[in-house]
Amino acid sequence: MYSIRPNGPLRRVACEQAVAGTGPVRSIWHLGEYLIFNIRHQLLLIVVPMGGILVAYDLAAKYSMQLWRKTHLEYAEQVALMLAAGAMFVVSPVILRYVWSTAVLPADGFGPAFKTSATTFA
Repeated sequence: MYSIRPNGPLRRVACEQAVAGTGPVRSIWHLGEYLIFNIRHQLLLIVVPMGGILVAYDLAAKYSMQLWRKTHLEYAEQVALMLAAGAMFVVSPVILRYVWSTAVLPADGFGPAFKTSATTFA
């Protein structure tokens, strides 16, 4: 007797038939769309915040004596780095807001099913 196990033969056939009737989930990207997507997600999410911290590190190392003279703190260079990292911590959600393109889930089809499963598993 056949059973519908997660990896059973009937389930595999049912999944193959369901997928065969549908097209690709997402349309094929053109080169420009692909490059824009990767630039947005690789450069803006990683390089910009990390670059800001590295620039602050270089500036703090270069002007460490001036920082010490003005503040009379031995750890003024580390304070400047902590301020730069804190600024990136505050600015990163703003960067995420503009880099990730999102849309509201549709009211029919996948939207309600996703919300129901999310509340069930949460």
